[in-house]
Amino acid sequence: MSAAATPRSGDPWTPLLADPDAVIVTGTLLGERIRILIDTGSAATVVDVAVAQRLGLKPAGSRSVRGDIGSVTLGAGGDLAFEVGGVRLATDRYLVTDFRPIFGSDAGGPHLILGVDALRDEVLEIDFPARRLALWPRDGFQPAPDAERFAVARSARGQLSISVAFEEEEPVAAALDLGSSNPLTISPALAEAQGLLTGRQVSSAATGGIDGISISRTVSVATLQVGRGQLKDVPCEVLAKTDNSLVPAKLGLPVLERYGFALDVTGGTLWLRPAARLVIAPFQRDLSGLGLAVELDRLRVVHVALGGPAALTGWREGESITAVNGAPIRPDYVAGGLSRWRYGPVGAKVVLSLSDGSRRTLVLQRYY
Repeated sequence: MSAAATPRSGDPWTPLLADPDAVIVTGTLLGERIRILIDTGSAATVVDVAVAQRLGLKPAGSRSVRGDIGSVTLGAGGDLAFEVGGVRLATDRYLVTDFRPIFGSDAGGPHLILGVDALRDEVLEIDFPARRLALWPRDGFQPAPDAERFAVARSARGQLSISVAFEEEEPVAAALDLGSSNPLTISPALAEAQGLLTGRQVSSAATGGIDGISISRTVSVATLQVGRGQLKDVPCEVLAKTDNSLVPAKLGLPVLERYGFALDVTGGTLWLRPAARLVIAPFQRDLSGLGLAVELDRLRVVHVALGGPAALTGWREGESITAVNGAPIRPDYVAGGLSRWRYGPVGAKVVLSLSDGSRRTLVLQRYY
């Protein structure tokens, strides 16, 4: 995708950092270089409490924030400005919370979540095949001629959504959430209305966010229609509960990264340009059946998926993994790539070392 807008200064493109489950770039906040997570599923910009304290940011109030499973009260501050790729972004209210329960202790985690409130004057363009991002002035932006245009609705809670369809059912609104590592997430009411939990293999997963952790059900959806294109065999999480005021479905990063992506929040427009090799590629999915929380030197088991390989071999919540195939768990578990052991291939044998000194071999298998 290309744009006719003139870059603000120098090269407009900023490289994405090496995190397979998030869109993270480097930026600057109050003169300090930080890692910034681009999250179109967040209506507000959020700063990690440790960074806020270090930089002298002092929230003067609080604000209740609604997530998928509940509400949480966070510290709230006033005006905040930061920089990404030479472009100054600003919001008139920011939130502060502890990122450790959300992102674990991985050394490559973000310091700031960039919400859509900071994208009032820019078009956010992400070239996923080239692993880079640019912010363009809205005036004069020209998408690629073969990009498909979508009208973007904005809910009362600030969610941005487009219309999609799956399993050849009626179209539904689906939120655009670059901050979600799940390809497709839907409400329990929508799953029931469209019969998505009937006649197929159903498992479970721990779903976490700023509002806490709950246990969702996992299935696979045969087809997902996004505009003129169709994605196949899409992993889907059905939330245990959700607020009826939220959009009933959500498209996460594993779906959106298959396209050239350009979003004009203020103009209510999304352009998607299919990347041929990515659109037809199979979705990455967990094959271990272990829900894991990343700690400094170990992985703590927070959930064992129903009917998954781990459940069938006696794993229990609360156990801790200290090494994978002899490689110790370190703070860069995700950023360094070790976390990818869970994704296959099917039939692979993985030796996991536990904190009690024992070892177990887990055979990776598809289970939903």
